[in-house]
Amino acid sequence: MSTYWFHSSERVRQKSMAYLRAYERHFEKFRGRRPLVIEIGCGYPESEQSAGARGMGGSLFMFADWLGKGSRVVGVDIIEGCKEYEDSEKGVFVEIGSQ
Repeated sequence: MSTYWFHSSERVRQKSMAYLRAYERHFEKFRGRRPLVIEIGCGYPESEQSAGARGMGGSLFMFADWLGKGSRVVGVDIIEGCKEYEDSEKGVFVEIGSQ
């Protein structure tokens, strides 16, 4: 996971190394097993994104890549613009709704 995190410039991501280590430890058993992962809160208001940011949603793609082919990662957010993060070929989907 940390390899993807530091070497992919596909999307902006905001997580600390402590989170990455915890994710690797707890999700390792699901790698290659076509899991469904739901992440609540996958976006950020445009007004709070840094200049030049290519959008948020990076952790959705990180999970999909790290968990492997056939995984499905669904982000849930109240920001309608997050729908643009969807990429069904990569197994990334977004639902708009309140937590």
